[in-house]
Amino acid sequence: MLRLQLIGIVKSPDAEPRDGRQYAAALYDPEADLLHVVGVGDRLGASVIESVAEDTVTLRTGSRSTRLSLRDSGAAKGGRR
Repeated sequence: MLRLQLIGIVKSPDAEPRDGRQYAAALYDPEADLLHVVGVGDRLGASVIESVAEDTVTLRTGSRSTRLSLRDSGAAKGGRR
């Protein structure tokens, strides 16, 4: 299981809101000491990035959905799913 921390979200100046890739998220994996920059539809291990919004990222692993938030200090600090 990945332990991810949401570091930040950036808005693409070129993307259209309806294309689902308006935002990209920077996710830190402390176990691997890697920073991943991902968008909707990207895979990260067994998880797929389901949505990236202004302050949240939703990942789906099988039937389980996990939401990481910049505004929710528990998810941002712990990165637990």
